[in-house]
Amino acid sequence: MQISLLRHTPSAATRIVRLAPVVAIATLVLLAGCRQDEKNRPIHYEKGSQLQTAPLNQKAAESLRHHALKQNFGL
Repeated sequence: MQISLLRHTPSAATRIVRLAPVVAIATLVLLAGCRQDEKNRPIHYEKGSQLQTAPLNQKAAESLRHHALKQNFGL
């Protein structure tokens, strides 16, 4: 009985079959990288400038005030 010291190298087809799921997952991650509501929003902001947004309604303003008060941490 003779033992071969050479490793069996997989064929090109075997390598493609093994690589296909990795490529598919990477493609899905790249394509789903941004949610629709995050597209076309500014990434770099200029110091001292403010985004032009619509004025807040009363309920949204009260919600923001309440949120800011919770973050005060008693200072």
